Amino acid sequence: YEAFASCSGFDQLNLPTSLTTIGNCAFLSCTGFTNSLTLTGVTSIGPSAFEDCSGITGISLSDQLTSIPDNAFRQCSGLSGNLQLPTGLQTIGENAFFFCSKLTGDLTIPEGVTSIGFQAFIECTGFDGKLTIPNTVTTIGGSAFSGCSSLTGDLTIPNKVTIIEDQTFSSLGCAGTLTLPEGITSIGQRAFQLTKFPGTLTLPSTVTTIKTTAFAASLFTGELKLPENLENLGQSAFRGCKG
Repeated sequence: YEAFASCSGFDQLNLPTSLTTIGNCAFLSCTGFTNSLTLTGVTSIGPSAFEDCSGITGISLSDQLTSIPDNAFRQCSGLSGNLQLPTGLQTIGENAFFFCSKLTGDLTIPEGVTSIGFQAFIECTGFDGKLTIPNTVTTIGGSAFSGCSSLTGDLTIPNKVTIIEDQTFSSLGCAGTLTLPEGITSIGQRAFQLTKFPGTLTLPSTVTTIKTTAFAASLFTGELKLPENLENLGQSAFRGCKG
């Protein structure tokens, strides 16, 4: 725990290939590191292990890593280039890549991931490719992709997701087709506020709740048909939709 926390004087971090486990907060706030990390032998990373290591420029992760825990790379603002997530990954924790704004290219969540935590990729404004979320995902935390304003293309919500949490996709840059699967029951506050999806918004018949400002200031056009099973429609849910 906190093995090297706040050791800001080091400028390089070279880990042995024999290393398999990195504990909680191990390198928290080691802001001096300026190199790329090779973690291809590491199969377990603790929460906040590299939080606020703002100088790290890249990471290579083991395909045997099953979990990226809470705050693992939070505010690693120097991370740049493409992010290759492990093929064996199952969970992405809260704030895992919070404000890693220099990561670019596609954001592809691997097949096999079941949950994406609260604010996992919030304000990762550098991603400028497509966002792909596999159908293995069942839960996506609030604000998970909020502020990812440079992403492009279509967005298909996995068919096992039943609740879109608050602000999950607010200010998302995707400007293709939004596909919401049957089975979704609730769309949270500001879930799709300030999004750029063009064309018709098709709401699943299973939706019973659309919360406050859920689609406010979005660009949808054409016919809007509210689900027959809708029970709760929040204030300003579609305010300012001006496609």
